[in-house]
Parts: sequence; C-alpha cells; structure tokens
Amino acid sequence: MHPRLVVSNRDPLVATARKVEIPPEEQAAISETILSVTAGVDSRDFDRVLSAFADTVIMDRTSFPGGMVVTLSAEDIVAHFRSFMPGFDLTEHLVVNHEVVSINPLRAHVLAEFAAIHRIGDKCWALGGHNEFVLIRSGTRWLIAFMKIVIQWEAGDRDLAQTARARVAEAREAD
Repeated sequence: MHPRLVVSNRDPLVATARKVEIPPEEQAAISETILSVTAGVDSRDFDRVLSAFADTVIMDRTSFPGGMVVTLSAEDIVAHFRSFMPGFDLTEHLVVNHEVVSINPLRAHVLAEFAAIHRIGDKCWALGGHNEFVLIRSGTRWLIAFMKIVIQWEAGDRDLAQTARARVAEAREAD
C-alpha cells in the first residue's frame, strides 16, 4: 500500500513547506528527472518521458474534471501522452521552482509550479498551478513514483485536447 500523500491549494503543506538544503548534484538530478517529462513531451521524445518514471506511478489528477487518483505503469503514462500530445501543433510545458521539501537516501518530496500551453492553429488551451512529486532513488537516478497536478488557473479551449486526440487517431488510421 502506498502512503497517502495529500497536497492541494488548500493544504497547509503548500503554504508552509520550506525548501531543504541538499547538495547541488542531488538538486540537479531531481530537476533533470522532472525536466525529462516536460521536455520529452514537448519534443515528442517519449523514451525520455518513460525514463523519468518508476515502473509504477500514482497519478493524482483530481483537479481535472472527472479526474481521479490512479496507479499506472510508466508505459501506460507514455501511451496516454502518445494518444494526444502529437495532435497539437505546439505544446510548451514548464515546471519551475523545484523545491525539495523532504529527502532521505531513497525518497524525495518536491513541490513545483507549472504552466502548460497547447496550440492547434490559432486556438489555445493554457493552464497552470502547482505539482507535487515523490521521487524514489533507483541506483544513481531519481524516478517519479507519485505526481499530483493541481490546476489553479485555466484559459482557452479545454476541448482542444479532444481535437488533438482525434487528430492522432486519424493519423494512425491513415498509416
């Protein structure tokens, strides 16, 4: 059973969490793992995305309409991204201010802020908020084992994700 990790925009942890001091090489390794997801998605380098996740990941997407907490394999997460991200003309996902709020030799708890932009033609869907990550050590690397997305603002056409998904499905049928 996974420990229950709860952080929301109303959770006192977000307001009171303080960055802990860690060696710069640890901070860099943790940030590189998180960057592998966002840069990998935006460049459609899904092997890079896959490399950032533990074999099994708890994803908390309860701030999305109909979203829930699910446990997925890393391969399922990448399959989800492959099912619609290539259908956008452009995406830009930024995750900044990586604050390690607790760490031990096997686990790091990180809070960050995000903004994401998705475009098809002249239509845009943008959102932002904060993330919570729990990373586990695997050898010399850190891997994401828990990821929570908390949307705090949104602008544009949310249905653009469905348009992107349809474009990917059409391209697959044409092949």
